[in-house]
Amino acid sequence: MRKKDLIGWSYGLPFAALLLGGVLALLGAQMILVKQDRERLDEYASGLLDRAREVAMVSADLLALVQHSGNVPCSKDDIAELRVLAFQSRLLRDVGRVRDGRIICTAGWGDLVPPVTLPPYRLETARGVRLWTSVGNIVDPRIVADMAGQGDVIVFTSPNAFELFEHPPAGIGALVTNSDSGYVFQRFGDVRHLEGGKEQYSMLGRSQTLYQCSPPGGVDVCVTAGYHEINILKRPLPLLAGVAGLGGLAGVGLGLALASWRRERHSLAMQLRRALLHGDLHIHYQPLVCLRDRRMVGAEALARWEDDEGEGVSPEDFIPMAEHMGLMSSLTRQIVRKALDGVRERLVDDSGFYISINLTASNIADAEFHLFLQKELASRGISPCRVVLEITERSTAKHCHLIEGIEALRALGYRIYVDDFGTGYSSLSYLADLPIDAIKVDKMFTRAIGSGSATERIVEQICAMVGPLGIGLVVEGIETEQQAAYVQAIVPEVIGQGWLFGHPVAADRLGETEVTGENTCGTSASDAPEGRDC
Repeated sequence: MRKKDLIGWSYGLPFAALLLGGVLALLGAQMILVKQDRERLDEYASGLLDRAREVAMVSADLLALVQHSGNVPCSKDDIAELRVLAFQSRLLRDVGRVRDGRIICTAGWGDLVPPVTLPPYRLETARGVRLWTSVGNIVDPRIVADMAGQGDVIVFTSPNAFELFEHPPAGIGALVTNSDSGYVFQRFGDVRHLEGGKEQYSMLGRSQTLYQCSPPGGVDVCVTAGYHEINILKRPLPLLAGVAGLGGLAGVGLGLALASWRRERHSLAMQLRRALLHGDLHIHYQPLVCLRDRRMVGAEALARWEDDEGEGVSPEDFIPMAEHMGLMSSLTRQIVRKALDGVRERLVDDSGFYISINLTASNIADAEFHLFLQKELASRGISPCRVVLEITERSTAKHCHLIEGIEALRALGYRIYVDDFGTGYSSLSYLADLPIDAIKVDKMFTRAIGSGSATERIVEQICAMVGPLGIGLVVEGIETEQQAAYVQAIVPEVIGQGWLFGHPVAADRLGETEVTGENTCGTSASDAPEGRDC
């Protein structure tokens, strides 16, 4: 009997192994298929959420700006201003005025006679913004529009705002909703299988659902996206036979799929995307000190981020990564909000204390970003003259529209500094033509002070030229009293920054020394250019 059993096992075991190998191979293939579809789903949902947040923020910024414009509604000046704002926005098609539930004029249509009666709005947010979705017969029977209104202002979302997402990959459906899924802004693809607000994901599941929301405290926008009918058994029979025939490699395939999934899940790029969605960046502040009297006149806001392991990631790594991923707009806006919140009490007092924030050249040239800045400062009661915007010298040579953006921001009261001066390739004549308020000497030059090298002589020349140019000077990387004394001897009103005065720290650890009375340095908030009183 044992011999018969042994013979049975000897014949049955290879068959069982073949069957098990085939099953494992099919399971592995299903996992790989799910992983690939999940990646496509995550890419689509993340991009859709970024676009929905951008549309919502641009709408909110424009509503606030028009309400505070001071123009007489539908006057000639008002309509002219509305047309400029509508033209500058790529995500909004039109902006108009509302009275007694009727649209009385818009940038695109001018005065409406008779006024167009609005249907009941679908939702009113906690911030008092009224929302309409897919409203037909607005002004013209052929027009169907999404609208947002607040006070006596209404904006119309551009039909092309979500053009990139109108035709999702096969099998994907998505909903853009508010956080409780009670209001649907947009629908894309087949959404019948979606359950709002519930994330479903398994390595073998035939359907996947992804749920993402904007960070708390901002606009209330969420995306529910899903894949359905992810089934390896619906693939062609020859393919299934080939997969099953590779059953002996199922274990290797499964291990590779799991390792790849884990790497994707924990890659630095994915962690950065999640950090921006959840608002996990934090800000440290490094003091800016007037060398003449050693008073702290301001602080530079420096972004900090820790990965999932709690290890700090250098800005030199995650900022280029965000730029490559198309996330710089979200990253910069988060930095601005958190930088202002951290030292708001200092920025609204009478000390003249200012905050210095690093921007990209694209931010400077972007009119919509200007609206965002104005809204964020106004909501916190902060004057623009208490904010310095820094751009690197390298970026000044790459954007032909940069000068226009600088002039527009300076007209609003902001000051513009050129950071890392001396490390770029701009000619001095070109920089002399830039409408800037100060330059920041890079720390590589500061380290050369006292060395007697040619670099030290360059420092002296840079310091000496700010007077004739009529601009201020900030010297980075000051670590010794010798360095401080050297630059102060050339430019008495110089501002210093470096470890001699303090390392970058959280807002609650920033030095307690306040700037009171008359400031003796020329780059303080009180030294705003003519026409931009603080």
